[in-house]
Amino acid sequence: MTVFTAAVIFLGVVTGHPAGVSDAVTIAGNPAGTDSAGADQGGKRAEDPVTVGTGSTGADQGEKRAEDPVAVGTDSAGADQRERRAEDPVAVPAWADQRKAAAREYYERGNAYARWGDLDRAIADFDEAIRIKADYVAAYTDRGVAYALKEEPDRAIADFTEAIRIDPNHFTAYYNRAYVYFYNKKEKLDQVIGDLTETLRINPRFAEAYYDRGNAHRKKGEPDKAIADFTEAIRFKAGYADAYINRGAAYTSKGEIDRALTDFDEAIKISPDDVAAYHNRGHAYYAKRDYTRARADWEQAVRNGYAQAQGNLEELRRMGY
Repeated sequence: MTVFTAAVIFLGVVTGHPAGVSDAVTIAGNPAGTDSAGADQGGKRAEDPVTVGTGSTGADQGEKRAEDPVAVGTDSAGADQRERRAEDPVAVPAWADQRKAAAREYYERGNAYARWGDLDRAIADFDEAIRIKADYVAAYTDRGVAYALKEEPDRAIADFTEAIRIDPNHFTAYYNRAYVYFYNKKEKLDQVIGDLTETLRINPRFAEAYYDRGNAHRKKGEPDKAIADFTEAIRFKAGYADAYINRGAAYTSKGEIDRALTDFDEAIKISPDDVAAYHNRGHAYYAKRDYTRARADWEQAVRNGYAQAQGNLEELRRMGY
């Protein structure tokens, strides 16, 4: 939901985020009743381009759905189900299945709205899913993502926190909460690192979480921890150009310029048009006083669309290069 590769993760949608390079860091930049489906809603929903699924229903439900084109799910309430339940004294009541199906259908429609960028309608459907099923972890998580994308960080954090309370092993909620703390609560780097550590406890092969934790360590001025995390990200995700770039930037901050250059060279080999790789490699050459190569890299960064490197070129001109 930036310095995050997957950014915030809808369980049904993965939403990307543009990368930034101005500070020599690239961003790695994605789950009783039917009372809301009454006749008074029928007119409104008939105009709604996204309809809730209808599943397989009995004849009595068919009549109801003929009156309300988007009545919420009752797919387990057909005649065959009623007969089965009459024979099974411990079967789950039909209304319970209906509520679960209804919640799922609102949740799925919310994700459809989210894919189209209609976050207000997405949130409204996630609200309804949660109203029907109060412990719906995926709905809390995805509503939190929608709030994060709407730049409402406190609501997003509240939803991710509730998802974690319900399911302490729900790694996407930790990951997405870390995202919000990073971008909207920038003083909360310890919280970012803590949430990403929990993410990796649950999903220890999640390369992007290592990458993002590495960025948090860099911002805290902890280059060695950052390098360790970027190295793990590369181990779990072959060809991870952003991780090479940011590890190179961490090496540069430590004065280990040759190691930095090796990482930038590898990033350019993987992604030849990556402006961040050229921009950062230019800084490494500048640190080595190899101004000719620094100028060549910054010129390439400008050609690739990174106009901010123009300021570096002007500085070299003032120096006579």
